[in-house]
Amino acid sequence: MTPSGPGSIIAAATTGVIVRPFRLPEAIWGRRRAAALVLLSFLPWRDALAGVEQGVDVYLFLIGMMLIAELARSKAFDYLAALAVNMHPVAAAAVSADLPRRHAGDSAAPNDAPRSC
Repeated sequence: MTPSGPGSIIAAATTGVIVRPFRLPEAIWGRRRAAALVLLSFLPWRDALAGVEQGVDVYLFLIGMMLIAELARSKAFDYLAALAVNMHPVAAAAVSADLPRRHAGDSAAPNDAPRSC
């Protein structure tokens, strides 16, 4: 193999993640190229496994962020937020105290500027 082998594999992985040819998910491009680095002996499998083990907290964080994003996209997030607030009376009072009281005729933002006569 040529020394540019790992670089071309990494470039292909990065391009695949960004461009998503054939509408394949980003994870497929990254995983396949990571496997290619190990299978072609550019990266020892013990180092690859150590890298995966060191990144578990990052993976869990990203999974949580993706779940929250999907919940926000659906209406389930609003339901769960309301449920959480209603389950705790102090939180419900704090949230309702922070919300400004609006009426149908009120503007979106109160105008605190002094009025000139």
